[in-house]
Amino acid sequence: MSESKLASQEHKGGSEQAKKNAPLVAKLLIGVVLMFGFGYALVPLYDILCDITGLGGKAGNNTQISEQEIDSKAIDYSRTVTVEFVANNYMQGRWRFEPGEYKVEVHPGEFTETHFVAENLLKTEQSVRPSYNLAPAESSLYFQKIQCFCFTEQEFEGNEVKRMPVIFRIKPDLPKHISTITLAYQLNHLDK
Repeated sequence: MSESKLASQEHKGGSEQAKKNAPLVAKLLIGVVLMFGFGYALVPLYDILCDITGLGGKAGNNTQISEQEIDSKAIDYSRTVTVEFVANNYMQGRWRFEPGEYKVEVHPGEFTETHFVAENLLKTEQSVRPSYNLAPAESSLYFQKIQCFCFTEQEFEGNEVKRMPVIFRIKPDLPKHISTITLAYQLNHLDK
């Protein structure tokens, strides 16, 4: 058999194989596009999940309250709720991060001020984005903040120490079975 006939038969065989593989390639490409789309949709889906369930300290717009709403809210002096504070420091060696106090007793409806202390242990500037979580998750529906360092990105000079305030309130209609709420923060490093 001549080389040209052999090459022609190989070309036809390759062409037939390509036709057989075309549906598989199409399915794989569709799978890749769907995976990319699902990965892209996860962020807004997670935000919706957090808004509905209170995970990640989110529950609609109930976590932040405006100055105008302060006077119109009653205080329930018949109840006391313990609020515990936790500072998660996953960047040992870069930061010192701790609550100013580890727990307070509050009456639902009353505004309470506390603070966290953060220190940049490096000689260079660093930026962090604080995030928080509330436990039990149900409490996020009743926990409101008027001032919090977590609302904005925090920038630190080298070796700077900041006292970062949090002013919060627990709604008076907090369910009776919730007597302790834990507010936990962590600092998330931002690359600039």
